[in-house]
Amino acid sequence: ALHSQQLTLASVIVVDTPGLRNPRHSGDDRAAGFSELCHNYLQERLLEHYFNHTFTNTLERYTQ
Repeated sequence: ALHSQQLTLASVIVVDTPGLRNPRHSGDDRAAGFSELCHNYLQERLLEHYFNHTFTNTLERYTQ
């Protein structure tokens, strides 16, 4: 954790979960199961939220 005596003006929250799960990356010769599907869906949603919050919303505020 980073700590400072100064007042903070902004904060950053980093959600760092493992990336795309593919059974073939670990050497398994099978299709992805439900848990991999859920994990990959969560990753895509987190990435979409991050992109919208970081870029799209910021650009919309600047254009206003």
